[in-house]
Amino acid sequence: MTGIEILKASDRKPMPWKNGGGETIEIAVHPADASLETFDWRLSIATVAVDGPFSTFAGIDRTIAVLTGDGMDMRIDGKPQRLTPETVPFPFQGDSKTEAWLIGGPVRDLNIMSRRTTLRHRMERLDITAPTRIETEGGECLVLAVDACRVGGVVLDVYDVAHIAPTSMPVTVEPQGHARIFVIRLFAA
Repeated sequence: MTGIEILKASDRKPMPWKNGGGETIEIAVHPADASLETFDWRLSIATVAVDGPFSTFAGIDRTIAVLTGDGMDMRIDGKPQRLTPETVPFPFQGDSKTEAWLIGGPVRDLNIMSRRTTLRHRMERLDITAPTRIETEGGECLVLAVDACRVGGVVLDVYDVAHIAPTSMPVTVEPQGHARIFVIRLFAA
């Protein structure tokens, strides 16, 4: 199927967090040559190994989901939020004062960030056991595989991403048994 680009997580190298407190793997960024200060959107997988503050991203909206580990207790502008692999993806502003405390050891999390003057995004987690149609709704769509599956006939391994070009055509995700996926949709602001 045309219009699907596969982004292999295994091809990406870890880079330090903006605040130096951990490391992340940048899966995709737009524009492709954007820095942490100039991206329109950015998808990454971070390893949180110690308690501490999150990096600040002024003018950025974020959504985070725990992929592995027991989870973390967060405080965002003084308000508590618990995230585990079973909680829904949590949106918050990148310019909020954000801190996290690990519940039972290191976690790996998924982050989508978008510049609020340019884009808006929506992330959802799906657990599927049968072929499932994903409506792309006319904007860019990213599908991250937590478990191996096929997207539009293309095989995704663990943490690979299918970047689906703007289209009104739905794509089908086919699990190999059970699969957890995250669907991220990007829309013009």
